Amino acid sequence: MGDPAGIGPEVIAKAWAVREAQGLSPFFVVGDSRAISAVWDGPVECISDPDEAVGIFDRALPCLQLDTKGEIVPGRPDTEGAECALNALEIGIGLAKSGAVAGLVTGPVGKTQLYTVGFTHPGQTEFIAERCGVSRTNAVMMLAGPSLRVVPITIHIPLRDVPDALSIDLIRTRAHVTAKGLARNFGIERPRIAVAGLNPHAGEQGNIGREEIEIIAPAVAPSGLPVIAIHCLPCSTGLAVRCALMATVMAPTSSATDAPRLHDSVRPRDRMGVLLKGRKRLHREVMEIRRFLARCTGNRH
Repeated sequence: MGDPAGIGPEVIAKAWAVREAQGLSPFFVVGDSRAISAVWDGPVECISDPDEAVGIFDRALPCLQLDTKGEIVPGRPDTEGAECALNALEIGIGLAKSGAVAGLVTGPVGKTQLYTVGFTHPGQTEFIAERCGVSRTNAVMMLAGPSLRVVPITIHIPLRDVPDALSIDLIRTRAHVTAKGLARNFGIERPRIAVAGLNPHAGEQGNIGREEIEIIAPAVAPSGLPVIAIHCLPCSTGLAVRCALMATVMAPTSSATDAPRLHDSVRPRDRMGVLLKGRKRLHREVMEIRRFLARCTGNRH
């Protein structure tokens, strides 16, 4: 479920509501059912065993109940909710490792609250990797769309630490894990992989940064990966990097319940103009990434 006071309960409820339209397989939520009832008036039934979910799924959202101490107030994360989120994550991982469930989906959590109850990992990705006996470098976070999948090279570290964290081995390891995942989970046996540059315009041949020359270019050299081609993409046109930066800049919040918003210093009558400019800029970058992919595939449409 993630944090009971976060957006997770509402997302889960809405997913169940469109189960038939989307052809979803049966699933159940691990957490406190009161969190769902606080934001949704649909049917919820508590279960004590994952096997019960299949028989209930058609008529109600199954919930493997974990009781949370105190009151659950949407938008107000607290220590009790963090304990529930951590316990739910532990149980979900255990069910997945045992084969009792086919997969695990994690809801958003508030790291500030989690750190007060003993959580010591940068994020849920690293926590799950450790529990499954996988090294951090072999666990990647993928944002998957219909035609583009994005994997960050570095995750859950301050932006100022990214240049020092980059290495040839890290990039090659991420590329190798990504290539294997694309083949295993998406049926793409020989994918094309583009590695975005770190600096504007990929460093302009070292004039505004040398990471592309000293780290990224050697990393994308022929490495024996089962791929068609690996390209280095300037980050000024790299939607992969720009999306990661936009997520950081627009949502610098510490709570799972804080929503991204336009900065308060922008006057209300100017906000629409700012949003329209941002939309046009994003459209240009989408078109640039499409042209790049077209060059890679030979498809001009």
